[in-house]
Amino acid sequence: MNKNFMQSVDMVFLQEHHLSPSRVDSYGSLFSGSWTHFWSPAIGESYNKAGVCIALAQKWSSHVIDYRILVEGRVQVIIVEIQNLQLGFINVYAHNASADRRRLWSYLCDTLPHVDHWCMVGDFNMIEDKLDRSGGSEAVLYGSELSFWERLCFKYGFQDTWYSSSFSKHVESLQFSRSDRRLLGTNLARVDKFYADDFFLTLGGSLHILAGTTFSDHSPLIVTLKKAGK
Repeated sequence: MNKNFMQSVDMVFLQEHHLSPSRVDSYGSLFSGSWTHFWSPAIGESYNKAGVCIALAQKWSSHVIDYRILVEGRVQVIIVEIQNLQLGFINVYAHNASADRRRLWSYLCDTLPHVDHWCMVGDFNMIEDKLDRSGGSEAVLYGSELSFWERLCFKYGFQDTWYSSSFSKHVESLQFSRSDRRLLGTNLARVDKFYADDFFLTLGGSLHILAGTTFSDHSPLIVTLKKAGK
């Protein structure tokens, strides 16, 4: 990863890295400098599905009090303690099928440990609003999956920061985070998101879907949080 970019961020959340357990260690060098990384390898017979990773800059490493893999290759949780507040970060790579996502939302709703505040980031492989898609199917969350998703969001106070007045959008931000290359980029969707509770919404910040990625059909989402009291 670009050295200057890595020096400017505190946390990195990766989804769908497709790395087997034997390859994970060799890819730690992606994070130049003193980073702590937590990997959940890819799954499947050929390790060709999913895989998630959370990487923390050195200044955050000493604040980690808990780390868990909730779903192999798909969901991991890290909890840090700052000024007597326990803050939980969830990294999600959701399933493509609605029925599988429904079970995932239900499981998370019943399984997340207790902390003071949560935020959730990742590739959710679904959209909640037609504005988050251009081309292709117009389907949005519906039916039983919508019920389980709303239950999860209600329990933990999750809101999509993209539609929050507390978060501005970078002037150069893309509107969508995924472009289907098989359809020559005509099927666009915002499936990579940052959900936050009232604590993070009160802090506010900015969002930037960064253009220029060549090794993935997803563009990275850069989230900048304001410091408390500023």
